[in-house]
Formats: sequence, structure tokens, C-alpha cells
Amino acid sequence: MKLLGYDFSVSRSLGVTVPTSGQSYPISEPDILKIFGVGLSGVNVTPMTAFSIASYYGSVRVIADMLASQPFILYQGDAKKRTAAKEHPLYNLLNVRPHCQQSSFVFRRTMMTNALVYGFAIARVIKDPYGRPTEFKALDSAKVSIYQTLDEEIYFTYQNGSQKSSFMMLHESEVIHLKAMDFGGITGFAPSGYQHQTIKVSLSSRQFVESYFGKGTFMGGILSTVGNVKPEDAKEIKNNFKEANKPGVQNAGEVAVLGGGLTYQPVGRTPVESQMVEFFNKCDSDIYKILGVPPHMLGDVTSSTSWGSGIEQQNIGFVNNTLMPWARQLEEEVNYKCLRFDEQNTHFCKIDFNDLLQGDIKTRMEYVRTMVQNGVISQNEARAMENLDEIKEGDEHWIQQNMMPMNDAKEILLSKKNQQTDVKATSDN
Repeated sequence: MKLLGYDFSVSRSLGVTVPTSGQSYPISEPDILKIFGVGLSGVNVTPMTAFSIASYYGSVRVIADMLASQPFILYQGDAKKRTAAKEHPLYNLLNVRPHCQQSSFVFRRTMMTNALVYGFAIARVIKDPYGRPTEFKALDSAKVSIYQTLDEEIYFTYQNGSQKSSFMMLHESEVIHLKAMDFGGITGFAPSGYQHQTIKVSLSSRQFVESYFGKGTFMGGILSTVGNVKPEDAKEIKNNFKEANKPGVQNAGEVAVLGGGLTYQPVGRTPVESQMVEFFNKCDSDIYKILGVPPHMLGDVTSSTSWGSGIEQQNIGFVNNTLMPWARQLEEEVNYKCLRFDEQNTHFCKIDFNDLLQGDIKTRMEYVRTMVQNGVISQNEARAMENLDEIKEGDEHWIQQNMMPMNDAKEILLSKKNQQTDVKATSDN
């Protein structure tokens, strides 16, 4: 096969062309679903059908929106001493608008949505003759195929038109490539592929409920008698009972007369229905585990303390365990693909999660006070963290008087002791 003059006849496809029309994965039917009468044979699992599940969609939305809403800063220097490199063209691309069609927020949200749904995401990077990026745009993973040549070069084909023959080929050096977890570390694999059984069960159970209630299977009650009732008599009795129990405020308090030994027995939730409710909760819980989102962020508070002693601890765990690994991957890709080799030792990108990790107002104020009192940050730096204007002479770093360097502790203590001895001798004289 030849694509744009490249010979791929001896290469291998990495098999990550995204199924969009319903590719099925082989799966055996769990016994519990057989009890409920839920069949899996007619359910297709694709990235987009998985995305149709509310808990899956909500989890992707939370991760993508929260990662996209944090500051993405280009720094100059190192971890010890750094300043924002606002003069570098990459700074505005990361924080303002990487492409005329995508803002910084939309770019990162699009990348994360594709990565979480399809297992990978790419953005095309355009550079000037000097090797600096001028724009980059996130692409739809559903239109991307990935190939690897025998010399292990990675190429991406992107269908950028309505016709199948309209596509462009991109080398791995021309794209920012985010990958979900996989065994090769080259492409990224969709969660709906690794966890197709969980997704399929969730889709099947929801189809069952739609059919169950759509066909009117649910009954409100039963009229029974010890004798035999002719069909025409049963119909009349039913109509008379329904007439006496019409819904609406104007019919409240009506009395139904049951003759001929008839008794009425209301039908509550059947065991099958009760088990299905529990089963739905289990399906949602499994999806939260797959994507790493605490349930309370999607309104599920049935297990609000499962990640810690409170909501704040769950939020911090979400940042550390879910957002930061994705952020680190995006940072590394941008540092490697968007900075020239001569800049990679002097510049670096970082997504700032400080606002999410500071906790409530009391915890944050305690943190700021400790940092200022110990000379870690200046008063103006602390004010900037709270979006306050600078003050005069606020760049000084202060330290509490009763603190001292450990290396000089012995000398300082001896000096104080000698001063106290001199003062005592003076007072005695």
C-alpha cells in the first residue's frame, strides 16, 4: 500500500482505526443478566456507544473540563528559579489561542475527550522556518488511522474531507500525541475496548429497562377472586375500578366498590426491578473506576467517603490520581514537540493545579500564612495567589524571629548566652 508516496506494503497497521458504525466484541453472557432476561448478543460496543452512557459521558466531561480550565504556563529557567516566558510565541498558543478555530480551553478539552473515548488524541503542529510553533489544532480521532513502518516510524493518516480519498499524512514529529494506557506504549487503547464487557453490560441493562417499561410490563395492582370470571365480566370490572380511581386532584378520596368477592392487591417493586436498580448502580460504579472519577462529582453520593474522610480529600485524590498523570503526559509532549532542542534545557511547560489542591478557604489561608512566615514566598506573591494587587515593599521575604538556620544554631545560642552573661555582670556592678 502506498500513501502519499510512502510505501507501507511491508508495514503493519497498528489496528487502531476507530470503529464508528458498531463493531462488536465477543463476550459471554453473565448469569445475572440471564436471570433478568437481558441478552447481550445484539449490543454493539464502540467508543461512541460507550460515550452514550450517562456515567461515562459525565466522567469524561469532568476530567476534560477540569484539566482544560487550569493555567498552562511556559516557564523559562528551572524548577528552583523560573519566570513565565511571556515573550515566547508558545506562551500565547498555550494560554490564548492555539488555532483560529480553538481556544486554549477548547483545544485541551478536545484532546482529553478524544483520548478518554478513543484511547488516543492528536493535534497537528505547524512550525515556522525557525522551528517554533505557529499553531496547533486538535483533530477528531474518529478520522485518524495509525501506522508503523518496519523501521518503527509512526505515521498518522487523517481524513480531512468528505471523500475517502481526501486525507493527509502526518509524521509523529508533526503531532502532539496523547495515549491512554496500553501494552505497547505507541498508540493508546480505548477504555471501551479493554473494558468492553462492563460497557456492554451497562448498555444491555439500559436497553432492557427501556423495553421493560416501554411495553407496559409494570403493573400497579391485581384484582383477584376465588371464583371464575368470564372475560367480558373481567373487562367490565377492570373498567369500573379504573373509573373509580382516576388520577387527578378532583378525584381524590373516591371510593371503589368491589363486589363478588373481589380483593385488590397493589403490586410494589418486584425482586427483578429491585435487583436491576442495584445492578445499575454497580455498572455506574465500575465506569467511575475505569475513568478514575469520584462519584460525588457526578451527583452520586452513595459512597462519598470511599476516597477519603471528606469531599475535599476526594477532590485532592482526583487531582493527584487522575488529572496529574494526563497533565504530565501533555506537558512532556509539548516540551518535546513544540520547543526546539536548544530551548528544551531552558524552557518547560507546566499545568498549574495549585488552585485545586489548596482546599477550602481556611486551609488555603493557613497555607499562605505558613509560606509567608517561613520566608518561602513574599507578601506580593501571596497576594498574587489571591488575585490581589501588589503593595509597596511587598517583595521582601520575611522570617519569624524565633527561627534560625540549623547549621548556625550552636553559634547563635552561644552568642545569646554570652550576651545574657554580659548583661548580668553589668547589672551586678
